[in-house]
Amino acid sequence: MTKVVYLCGADWYFALHFLELARTVQAAGFEVHVIAGVGEREDFSAVFAEAGVHFHPIHLSRTGLTPLRDLATIARLLSLYREIRPDLVHHIAIKPVLYGQIAALLAGVPVRINALTGLGYVYASQRLKARVLRPLVSLGLRLLLPRGRARLIVLNEDDAADLAAITGLCPERIVVIPGTGIDLVEFQPSDEPAEVPPVVAMVGRMLTDKGVHELVSAVERLRAAGQAVILRLVGAPDPKNPASIDADQLAAWADAGTIDYRGFVRDIPAVWREAHVAVLPSYREGLGMSLIEAAACGRPLIATDVAGCRQAVVDGVTGMLVPARDSVALATAIEALLADPERRRAMGVAARADAEKRFDKAIVLERTLALYRDSLALT
Repeated sequence: MTKVVYLCGADWYFALHFLELARTVQAAGFEVHVIAGVGEREDFSAVFAEAGVHFHPIHLSRTGLTPLRDLATIARLLSLYREIRPDLVHHIAIKPVLYGQIAALLAGVPVRINALTGLGYVYASQRLKARVLRPLVSLGLRLLLPRGRARLIVLNEDDAADLAAITGLCPERIVVIPGTGIDLVEFQPSDEPAEVPPVVAMVGRMLTDKGVHELVSAVERLRAAGQAVILRLVGAPDPKNPASIDADQLAAWADAGTIDYRGFVRDIPAVWREAHVAVLPSYREGLGMSLIEAAACGRPLIATDVAGCRQAVVDGVTGMLVPARDSVALATAIEALLADPERRRAMGVAARADAEKRFDKAIVLERTLALYRDSLALT
């Protein structure tokens, strides 16, 4: 039986975003293994066992450089690859791509799929740490990704162009696939709530780079001008990420009534049933999945005109695009939609139609499976 191995930095991230892909690949007749970092959240081993995939926990820090620990991680990956003897490996995110590619090359894995689900903190942030890491990461990608017949998956055309320049990969080895798609049955459209004041919601990790501060500032500006609005933030901080917003700051905003903070929520469709507008003012995304989920639920979208967000919004049709890091423009867009219920509803209908056309899970997963089969046929 053909063996496929996934390598991901965190078990919870794989379970949240890629488990459906693993199930699809398994149903297609492949033996599936998942190697992932553990310890950030609850134990996910039972989730993988229930899905029928083989799970191999490892210690893998998603951020930072600790040479001795990182060498030990690469050695462990090499050992696992030699033990499992996969026909295809699929590495997810920058650090697993770099370390997994080294291990796969040394182990002689015939097919290597490297997926960069966004350029992340290293390329989006202007902090000193990110500026120091950026040339090192770029060098690693340029040295490792062109080796052999590896393929690169990205989520949007902007990342494809940027990574072609960074890595020197020829364009035909870079494939744009919009994530793992949306379950259009789970995410169903509904009428907007009758709740007053209206609810503007953002779903995602609580990171500075998601534009949370600009969103809070925009809503404070609207309230100062007399606009009643509820700002609902859904998602947890990410302490492993240098851009994580401190839990004390979130609590202070909530205590002051600035935000309605819900933390981590499993039932995301319920979030959108209770909201009027979806917002994601990120500095950069791989693909704004919260926007696509909101679109599938028939909600109008407001997002920044940056890579990974602009691909999820048809400006003026399914929502509105605004400049990044601009709380004034963000406030203006929110105010425009709150003042026009008919426009909100029209955009919500168009957003659902766009999700059905471009982001249906069945179509997107089949594209990934076709890439596997095509790559394996070339070995």
